Amino acid sequence: MPPDPQGDGDADPGPIRSEPGSLLEHVVVAVLGIDEEDRICYWGPGARSLFGHESAAVLDRPASTLFPDRDPGAAARLAEQARTLGYWRVRLPALHRDGTVFDCGFRVFPLTGSTGRSVVMGLASQSVELDRVKTNLAFLDALFETYPIGLVMLDEDLRYVHLNQALADMDGIPLAGHLGRRMTDIMLTSDGGEFQRLLRAVAQEGRTVVDTLVGLRTPGHPDRDQVRSVSLFPLSGAVGTRRGVGGLLVDVTDRERAIMEATAARQRLALLDRAAARIGTTLDLDVTARELVGSAVPEFSDASVVELVEWMHQPEVFDPRLPLVTRRIAWGTTLPPPAGELLGGLERITYPPGSGIHAMLETGRPCWFEVNDDFVASTVAHRERARLLMESGLACILIAPLVARGTIQGITMFGRAASRPAFDEPDLSLAGELASRAALCLDNARLYSRVQDIALTLQRALLPSAPAAGPHADIAHRYLPGSRLTEVGGDWYDVIPCPATSWPCSSET
Repeated sequence: MPPDPQGDGDADPGPIRSEPGSLLEHVVVAVLGIDEEDRICYWGPGARSLFGHESAAVLDRPASTLFPDRDPGAAARLAEQARTLGYWRVRLPALHRDGTVFDCGFRVFPLTGSTGRSVVMGLASQSVELDRVKTNLAFLDALFETYPIGLVMLDEDLRYVHLNQALADMDGIPLAGHLGRRMTDIMLTSDGGEFQRLLRAVAQEGRTVVDTLVGLRTPGHPDRDQVRSVSLFPLSGAVGTRRGVGGLLVDVTDRERAIMEATAARQRLALLDRAAARIGTTLDLDVTARELVGSAVPEFSDASVVELVEWMHQPEVFDPRLPLVTRRIAWGTTLPPPAGELLGGLERITYPPGSGIHAMLETGRPCWFEVNDDFVASTVAHRERARLLMESGLACILIAPLVARGTIQGITMFGRAASRPAFDEPDLSLAGELASRAALCLDNARLYSRVQDIALTLQRALLPSAPAAGPHADIAHRYLPGSRLTEVGGDWYDVIPCPATSWPCSSET
């Protein structure tokens, strides 16, 4: 049924309205009708705004009034094409009431009422405004289709309404597999519901979130940890629709991993610097070993031991076919019992051939092992010690050789609980550096201990073993070093025989 030509009073907003918040909100859409005699039979409020004419001034007047004189047949062509094609879209110069000519876009189509009367309805808008809308739509379409950042629209219940292919690829789930599902069903976090509360705050309170880091996994990539930078903003509802949430998501996993690796590298260098200043402050074996353990626990590991090799045969050459006997001279841990009992319960340990220690010494390089049944069975000979190891809380053990001047001095082990990341290649390098520096200090302490033992043996050999006593005096002696470190020097006394008629005398130096 054709519209009532008199139903367009000033209070009537017209049959076509732009929804608030839509792209057409600021575009004037003129609605007009042309009867079978090419006269204007309907004039909407939008037409009054676009062409400048009041309805009384144009109703029942020829439609050619709307076009400049240079194109007198424009109105007739509009009506003819609409009746012939059923729908026609065209741009034509249009004439405003003030005499200005502007480019106008028309969409015309015929309507036939129950009486058989036919009317051509036309929708007209200024071409500049239409181009702006088309540009915006094209931009949005291109944005969703080609933008490498994830884009998403959620409804009030935080279910997927629209998303782009970039986000689907991040999640490893097709576009259709998202629609209707909640965002928290796809982005699986382990933050105790913090991400879901964040989404609720945006949807219900209108908050805006910018560049928040979220760690997650998705059903499409269940074995891949991801870090995303998430920005969220509320969406204002258009007429007849509900509010929702819009979002931009950027996969920053590689960036965060690089930052973490750089931070870890700086921490390792700082640990090495501190260890270099701390290890080797004395020439005491036990003190040096404790300094190594103190440098590693708890910053690098949750537990550590230092063991010296007690060679069964000379020369000091490792034979993988023989058991390896060590003496534990230092240990430390931050783990609860029974870790302390495991580390401090034995002084001498025997490792059977084929153990993890043998595997490490055969390569001469640090290596790490997962604490599992195979490692325990091959490395720990006693059942009770094996039980303690399995219950200690240690998840992986890194073993490094203490080698100095081509000789294996011993081994050092570092252990981590399951709550910390397992050892990686940079950790192996760090352990090797720690062991190398400590090994040289331990070797210096060992050599000093040997030299000191030799000096003491020589000094004691020079002391009189059984000085002869005279008939009139008893003679006793005592060696008292002048220095506690060198154990040499000091005063000494010598008894000198005198003539038989004189009292024995002594000299002091």
